[in-house]
Amino acid sequence: MKNILIVLIIASAASCAPVQKTSPIHTSNSASQPVNLQREMLNLINSYRTKGYRGYPAVPPLRWNTRLEAAAKAHSNYMSSNNILSHTGRNGSDPGARIKAAGYNWSAYGENIAMGQQTVREVVTTWVNSPAHLKNIMNRHVTEMGAAKSGRYWTQVFGRP
Repeated sequence: MKNILIVLIIASAASCAPVQKTSPIHTSNSASQPVNLQREMLNLINSYRTKGYRGYPAVPPLRWNTRLEAAAKAHSNYMSSNNILSHTGRNGSDPGARIKAAGYNWSAYGENIAMGQQTVREVVTTWVNSPAHLKNIMNRHVTEMGAAKSGRYWTQVFGRP
């Protein structure tokens, strides 16, 4: 069990894409997917953002965006179908390309991925305990997020139009 936990932590630490800047514009679309996953994920993430955490100052809460959710869902489905944990997606796509393909014209983005956690609380706890993932969560340059789970695979996508 301890070895599995260590492997999951190492895999999670290696599984975050840094926030990128540059590119087009988008307007926010509201809710979709399982409302409980959305609400719980958004509330947990915003609780860290609005209070500040581990040396990061408080930053404004995020809004849920269905296009970012669609990008997250497509990538979680890809990882689940291929049994792989990677920021590289179908046809070699990177997070920015997948987000744009979902119809979100970003000026900044970030992506966190994980594998194996059973609940929203577990995956958020994993991410906030990883410095690279926490950096994406606490990034003041992003204003929206979407997330999805497929099988054992989670994807969390951040953006700013």
